[in-house]
Amino acid sequence: MAGTDWIHDAACAGRTDLDWFELECGLEETLKICAICSVGDRCLEYAIDHGIVEGVWGGAWGDELMGIVRRGRRGRGSVGHGR
Repeated sequence: MAGTDWIHDAACAGRTDLDWFELECGLEETLKICAICSVGDRCLEYAIDHGIVEGVWGGAWGDELMGIVRRGRRGRGSVGHGR
């Protein structure tokens, strides 16, 4: 199970200007941050391990995130196109 030591290295660390769960507000900016994040795979792994299907995790969101979490897929690959 993924720990949380990676959080301090996340590109979103300290970003209080974005809400990772209210996707109507700033989804484009949120996904840009995820795309450059060096710990995105660990972020997505955390969502998988904890069954989190809401918000943006490792660049995935919406139906895509739900599918990834349900399948338990590791690695972002082409993640970031949730609909």
